[in-house]
Amino acid sequence: NTRVAGTFLQAYTLGDVKFGTCVGTDVNGNQYFENTDYPHGQHRWVVYRDIHNYDAAAIPPEWHGWMCHMVDAPGPDSEKFIEDKLKTKCEIDGGDECYDTHLGYTAYEMDPLLNYTNFRKRGYKIGSIKQLPDDPDAFHVHAGHALNKGGTGRYLEQKGMHLWNPEDPEGEEAPVPTRSLAEN
Repeated sequence: NTRVAGTFLQAYTLGDVKFGTCVGTDVNGNQYFENTDYPHGQHRWVVYRDIHNYDAAAIPPEWHGWMCHMVDAPGPDSEKFIEDKLKTKCEIDGGDECYDTHLGYTAYEMDPLLNYTNFRKRGYKIGSIKQLPDDPDAFHVHAGHALNKGGTGRYLEQKGMHLWNPEDPEGEEAPVPTRSLAEN
């Protein structure tokens, strides 16, 4: 009777019926199973104690390493994994003493990261959320776009292009200048 109920329980919680070996149970009562005949990534699973209120955050750290294939030792056998993770406490705290080099605060320019697609007027001198009624319309252009006149654009200065001429294999002819996009 419990096997039939367990089959329906798996079909309800996992959406699939799986057969495997029970590797262990954690402090919360969750059961962990493994079947190496299943494809990698699907051969380890957990059956939560409370089927109506379950969350992946209910998996303790010693079982999380086993579930995510970070360690092969399940549950309490993975103490070395936990100890190594606790050594990197300064990474969690945000300190810099665990690093050999530290750059300190690095300021970055926010302007290239903004998407200017919505910086347009709605009409009738109303403006929009991101701009005042008298501000000009702005459009997002990528860093390598021809219309980007900022310091990161490829077309900051006028460049010429070399056309290949089969009659001049040495390429001694003068480069043909590209026309400006301002003429369009």
